Amino acid sequence: MAPLLTGVVAGDPPGWSHTQLEAVPAYVLASDPVVRKLVEEYTGRAMLLEPADLQHVTDRIATPRPPRSPADLLRPEQAVVSFMGRDDLLKDLTHWCQAPEHEQPGPDDVGPGGIWGWDESLVRARLLTGAGGAGKTRLAAELAARMSGQGWTAIRLTTDITVALDVLSQVRRPLLVVVDYAETRALQLHALLEAVDHDQVTSPVRVLALARAAGDWWTRATEHPHSQALASATVTPVPALHHTPHHRGTAYQQAVGDFSTRLHRLFPAIDWAALLPAVIAPAARPVLTGDEFDTPLSVQMAALLALLEATGTPQPTGRSASLEGRLLGHERTYWDKTANSPERGLSGERSGTETRALAVALACLVPATDRDHARTLLTHLPGLKDDSAAAVRGALATWLKDLYPAPAGSEWGSLQPDRIAEYHLGTEAGREPALFTRILTSLADTQATQALTVLARTGQHPHHRDVISRILCQAVTTAPAVLGPAALTTATRTPHPAPLIAALTELTRTTQDITLLHLLSDQQPDATLALSEWAADLSTALVKHHDTHDPDLPTLAMALNNQSVRLAGVGRREEALDAVTRAVEIRQTLAEQRPDAFLPDLASALNNQSVRLADLGRREEALDAVTRAVEIYQTLAEQRPDAFLPDLASALNNQSVRLAGVGRREEALDAVTRAVEIYQTLAEQRPDAFLPKLAGSLNNQSNRLSDLGRREEALDAVTRAVEIYQTLAEQRPDAFLPDLATSLNNQSNRLSDLGRREEALDAVTRAVEIYQTLAEQWPDAFLPDLATSLNNQSAHLADLGRREEALDAITRAVEIYQPLAEQRPDAFLPDLAMALNNQSNRLSDLGRREEALDAITRAVEIREALAEQRPDAFLPDLAGSLNNQSVRLADLGRREEALDAVTRAVEIREALAEQWPDAFLSDLAGSLNNQSADLAGLGRREEALDAITRAVEIREALAEQRPDVFTEDLERARELRERLRQHPEA
Repeated sequence: MAPLLTGVVAGDPPGWSHTQLEAVPAYVLASDPVVRKLVEEYTGRAMLLEPADLQHVTDRIATPRPPRSPADLLRPEQAVVSFMGRDDLLKDLTHWCQAPEHEQPGPDDVGPGGIWGWDESLVRARLLTGAGGAGKTRLAAELAARMSGQGWTAIRLTTDITVALDVLSQVRRPLLVVVDYAETRALQLHALLEAVDHDQVTSPVRVLALARAAGDWWTRATEHPHSQALASATVTPVPALHHTPHHRGTAYQQAVGDFSTRLHRLFPAIDWAALLPAVIAPAARPVLTGDEFDTPLSVQMAALLALLEATGTPQPTGRSASLEGRLLGHERTYWDKTANSPERGLSGERSGTETRALAVALACLVPATDRDHARTLLTHLPGLKDDSAAAVRGALATWLKDLYPAPAGSEWGSLQPDRIAEYHLGTEAGREPALFTRILTSLADTQATQALTVLARTGQHPHHRDVISRILCQAVTTAPAVLGPAALTTATRTPHPAPLIAALTELTRTTQDITLLHLLSDQQPDATLALSEWAADLSTALVKHHDTHDPDLPTLAMALNNQSVRLAGVGRREEALDAVTRAVEIRQTLAEQRPDAFLPDLASALNNQSVRLADLGRREEALDAVTRAVEIYQTLAEQRPDAFLPDLASALNNQSVRLAGVGRREEALDAVTRAVEIYQTLAEQRPDAFLPKLAGSLNNQSNRLSDLGRREEALDAVTRAVEIYQTLAEQRPDAFLPDLATSLNNQSNRLSDLGRREEALDAVTRAVEIYQTLAEQWPDAFLPDLATSLNNQSAHLADLGRREEALDAITRAVEIYQPLAEQRPDAFLPDLAMALNNQSNRLSDLGRREEALDAITRAVEIREALAEQRPDAFLPDLAGSLNNQSVRLADLGRREEALDAVTRAVEIREALAEQWPDAFLSDLAGSLNNQSADLAGLGRREEALDAITRAVEIREALAEQRPDVFTEDLERARELRERLRQHPEA
């Protein structure tokens, strides 16, 4: 622990035998400007009073030693560069700390569905997210300093997760606790909340967590029993700071000035002030145009390098062009200078420059728990394994301990900032990949997870991606028992899990350890697109293992059911149906023998089977399966409502979608209304568990109401869903922002139905913005959703006459779907065809008729191929594209071809309407309408009149049943029929 100054002895009164000294307390010293100036002069930092009794729970690196190297100057704790920007965010965080705490909840404080929120608690949490170098730690330090000035106790929590935090429960002043790297410290976060969130708390407590991203780790953290504060926490991305060249130039000039002052203390022999004019001259200023200069760290690195390189100090030949690589060249000078002193004992061959560089990389990768562990880790380095190298290992361990500040619980510290450490680690791993593979395979659980986290971050750099991926694959398959679970844990924390997923995929393919595979299966998240391909491979491997000549049937059925879900997630629909059908058959047999034990499992498999059948267009079978599931759950819920009402509501929700799919719209509404009623009751009792389910059912109910023309009610339902998801997303954005965006998409359609087009565009634009942000962090997971929202946004822009913007939006959607369809055609070719269909409409709106025809022709070709493989699923879509294609051909005067296309659409829709009249008669009437126009254009008046008469008859019957939905279409058809009767040439 760093020494603390609590006071200065000022006197030793006589007669007390030196037992009663007089001292000036630190807080008195701090009030003296002369003392404060001296402290700042010799430490490089403003004097700061800290709570002495909380030092053991405080991160000792938060109060750093004076800088010793160029990289030290970039540490956020040093605060070398003046804090600038972030005024609005800092103001927001200050308000969050200061918000009134003793308000009693009133009628307006209830959440969605009459559920109380957690805002009344004295203990609140917040998560700041951002890439390395974004400025999270520095921002948190500025907030801590500001709150300390207002009488708060502010600490950055120790990184030693073994330290008890009970002392924090005794703090009687307002308390701010900053938790850095929170994604790696979820258990400590829970321990912190257990310590500070209790009935006797009397002063405000604020927990500010910092992380690269709010991933699955955050969702799990909020679900912990002691996570009320996390469940209501706002997640705030730290945005880019320097957007424009002007902002970057201003920040660069400020950083150069600040660094020159501190460099004078580090290298007093150089006249840094004399270098300033040349460094800040416009002609000498580096180009700051790359995206990397959005972040404060990149601008500061460029400023520091400009000063260092202005000295003319020779640098190694072949040095890197990157900021990180150039800075490491200067840092190596510090390493050599500190290592080459005679008392270090590092002058031999086995401790040369290359070995020291490897040792620094090792310290970046793995913390050493004590000196013995440090020596053991160093045995991995070349030439240091045998006993004759013991002295060198000891000298290296001492050198590393002195090189950089060590966090609590570690013998040595890491090069900082992270971006520089990761770049150095990637460079050394490229030089000695086998070495770092060996190091990984030797680590225990906690250290393995930490090392994999660092390597996953290192793999984000394009220059290091391939070598890191190879190291991870080799290490995970060599030591799967430790590194397999650690890799999966890390993959759920990092926003860039690709190299870890590749390693897990290789492990799944090669291992014979079924216990390990089950462990990984149980550990994986329920839903994650980033891990979806691997999850499908894992589920298939488990089925293969259990599918023996004498299987354990319940276990095999469970494996098949899980496999079905995972295969569907990657678009392998036929295989998914095969798997769940086998699960249904097995569970049917088991339920006949022991209904009490296996009927719930059978109902679950039937519900899943229904979704898989619907994916393939087998609508009636899908409805049959889910109806059986509803019947089973209905019986079970009557006997044990607490256990089975949630399952019944889920099955009813699914049944509603299936009923709508065959045109039974009233029954579909009845089913989903029952689901909403059940979830409403459950959400009142257990909001955390069932508010999301209620919102999902309201979203579905909105669609069903819209199908029946009950537009105002449909809007009311989806608006309730949006409000619930809005609240949930503020608390847990990673879990609920996608659902909020989906509901906003739906809400935009409902608003459009009522002619509220501007509001419709606002809603879908919010959805696009949410998915844009999510897709930037997790492209594999959210690019498809972004494309769907862009598709919808395009339609609403077109409704408002903003045709160019509408085309831009749908073109972006097509560009997203194109590579997705090339990678996973089964999953995304249907979506690509839909986007091309809509792109054709937008091109036509702008008079770009040939391009419009090209787009719709591509859509027809895709849907033709899909319909040949799965006619039940894709014939309706093919008919829609043929209908559109006929219009595009007619626009170009190609009337015979237009008639051929629409006639094919009519034939397909006639066949569909014979099977499912409620679902497809309306579409058939639309195609007959278009066919009539094409026939009239060719002078075939009688046939045209026949076609439009059929359309009118169909729409009369439909309008009689549901006038709100079909009267408008009927009137248009009648107008066309009348024109044909009166004007044969129409």
